[in-house]
Amino acid sequence: MSAEELRALGRFLVFMQTEPGRFRAKYGEQEKFSGDFESLYYPGQAVLALTMLHEIDPDPAWLAAAAKGAAYLVRARAGQRRLPSDHWPMIAAPRLLASWDKLAAPPVAQSEIRAHLIAVGRTMLMEQRQAAQPELRGSFVPDGRSTPTATRVEGLVALFDLLGRGEDVSLRAALRQAITEAVAFLLRCQVLEGPHQGGFVRALRKIPGAGGGFNRRQAEIRIDYVQHALSALLGYAQLPQGSPGARPGDLPPAGRATAERGALGPLPGGPPRTDPSGSATGR
Repeated sequence: MSAEELRALGRFLVFMQTEPGRFRAKYGEQEKFSGDFESLYYPGQAVLALTMLHEIDPDPAWLAAAAKGAAYLVRARAGQRRLPSDHWPMIAAPRLLASWDKLAAPPVAQSEIRAHLIAVGRTMLMEQRQAAQPELRGSFVPDGRSTPTATRVEGLVALFDLLGRGEDVSLRAALRQAITEAVAFLLRCQVLEGPHQGGFVRALRKIPGAGGGFNRRQAEIRIDYVQHALSALLGYAQLPQGSPGARPGDLPPAGRATAERGALGPLPGGPPRTDPSGSATGR
């Protein structure tokens, strides 16, 4: 893609942004900005995209729009009883804040953005499954879907990077431990043999009584499931070695067993993780 094509995409994102900083989700030639659809993830994706565009095309307009979008999310979500587990602003933050001093008029202080993302990270940590159901240990959702865990790992890895070695050692240790256990869970969701070897299934196992929709799609593999899982694994692999917490590669026993034994075979309520197939709808 050419630089001019990237600029055109950037101009469209700026066009989609309101003066306060909110990114509208949809636009149509006929209906214009109609509808009230609000996406959880589009705004953070737009912030990341504009930040990356500024890295290759240092037009201050891209950075200003990215910063305004990030500031809007911080202010709009301030005071919420439970912050949404939105990983995209977390992924964008290390790159965005690295250029914060280049802003002519920063919309908020860096410290506000950092404090907000730390609060989101702590929310994610509270969501993580512990040992009540051993096969779900490390997952962030009770139904054992793989992608909600993968996306949270993406965000937590970015937060770990944002904090830096000298900051909040106890939080960095908690982040590393959570990431390590989540990666072990993701490896249990990977298909290890058959024509779909390497893919990541939608959910670890079927749930008795969950209904046909969930169980019918349990073994489906979709490109975004695989992409988020790979991004999470790569982020884990790039964590710096040394304390605090475990080093990369020091997976909990469940993760090591997955790697050593191969396919786990029959899981509670589900078939062996071999040769799954499924539709391409929904997460």
